[in-house]
Amino acid sequence: TTGCSVSLSKFGRSLALIVTRGEES
Repeated sequence: TTGCSVSLSKFGRSLALIVTRGEES
């Protein structure tokens, strides 16, 4: 469903941001 896809995209972006921050520090 579209709603599920959007939620997954938001989750993916948040996860990618956390991983990027983790690598920086």
